[in-house]
Amino acid sequence: MCTTVCSPAREVHSEVLVHFLPPNVGKMGSKWGRTGALLVLLLSHACTLTTFASQAASLTDADRVTPVLAENVRGKVKEIENMYDNHPGFRHYFWDYLATGHYDLAFLKKYALHYYEHVRVFRLYLAGAMTIVPVEEFQVALSEIIADEFGVRLHGEPDVDSHPELFRRFMRSLGLNESDWELVSTGKNLLPGVAHYKDVHYGLFRAGLVEETVGAIIFGMERTTPHRHSRVLDGLKKFSARTGHKIDCQFFSEHVGVDDYHNSALLFPIESWFADEVQVERMIQGATASFDARKGFLDDLAREMGIQAPSAVTESCAKYHEAVQLKDSDLVRGVVWLPIEGLHRHEMVSEARRDHLVEFLQSQGATLVIPAIAVSEIGTVIDGHHRLAALVAMGFDKAPCCVLDYDNDRIHVSGASKSDVQAYAHINSGGHPPELLPANSTRHTVVSHDGRSYPIVTLSPLVALDITL
Repeated sequence: MCTTVCSPAREVHSEVLVHFLPPNVGKMGSKWGRTGALLVLLLSHACTLTTFASQAASLTDADRVTPVLAENVRGKVKEIENMYDNHPGFRHYFWDYLATGHYDLAFLKKYALHYYEHVRVFRLYLAGAMTIVPVEEFQVALSEIIADEFGVRLHGEPDVDSHPELFRRFMRSLGLNESDWELVSTGKNLLPGVAHYKDVHYGLFRAGLVEETVGAIIFGMERTTPHRHSRVLDGLKKFSARTGHKIDCQFFSEHVGVDDYHNSALLFPIESWFADEVQVERMIQGATASFDARKGFLDDLAREMGIQAPSAVTESCAKYHEAVQLKDSDLVRGVVWLPIEGLHRHEMVSEARRDHLVEFLQSQGATLVIPAIAVSEIGTVIDGHHRLAALVAMGFDKAPCCVLDYDNDRIHVSGASKSDVQAYAHINSGGHPPELLPANSTRHTVVSHDGRSYPIVTLSPLVALDITL
């Protein structure tokens, strides 16, 4: 018996969301005035709201109207979905195992405690996006989703608990209590993969990567949540039918029912982005970074739960990464690991800046996240000299490289000519390359189809490096 019975009293705990707001939020104009006030309103309600529910309410009964996206946007979204459809961070074997229902109560308790470490901070990823996405209509849509996360109703909709409280109800139905999951986490249930997932997503918005953050939230989270939670819901129903144990499943059923609306509501205000190849590429990079981090999260969780990967998984993962590396476009030829000794720098590096970068990377822990080094097809470093120097200082002999069609007219350089930059590769043909240019003396940009210029690093995907290997 898998139920969605509401608890007698609804408790809503606030997270320290205001830390992500700019210090002058109350003084800003149209960009933050209306939305910032709404977010503060959500927080004040979330901190004080205590209500009583007499029956199980669900946001699936809210009669929300899902926005209809333009046909060209739907087509582009479908293309992106096809790109990650077989990503192991999306269709992970862990969800397939949960869907079987062949486990005991102790297994569910252990899963719940580890997964709650993700649930308790999920709202903060949305809050981080609020601080950097400049589209006001997107901020408004995101505010509504954050309201759902906090369990605050803004439009007289059905009264539903916050998402963390829904998950706590799930844990209570398993026989767990607050001493098990902890009101404030001490880390006793936190797995390294979950911590890394948090670091990756915090890194996106803290670095001001707007499109990447949006790609991670829409495609890596909201748009794919129904698949994950429907698998869990199927398994819990089977478990209850087999054991007779009554489980509160509303956390999972709510996400299956409302997240399609959530992702469409977020896509609608940024439809114009899908006409810009550079913005689309950056969203894809954010989604890929999110799926890569989720794969590590789920691999770690599966190992902790004693779930063995099916033999076919290794082969499918290899095929996926091969497809990513061979991805071709008019700008990006592929993302591959290349021997550092075969790459050709055209600029000097600042030792002080390199050392600061090494210190920062080492502070990330066992897994580092950096943009891939941008190189030409003959191995000249276009962007990322200090990242490359930091990897060398840390003992790497290969570097993740984004190979670009450097002759493409949409790639521009200032401070030198393209032929000047490519001349530094002549060392391999017996020539004598010129002296290195001063650090940061050249600047490469890529021009989108509407004429806007972006730093060339926008084409480089984020790559996770394991320094323990």
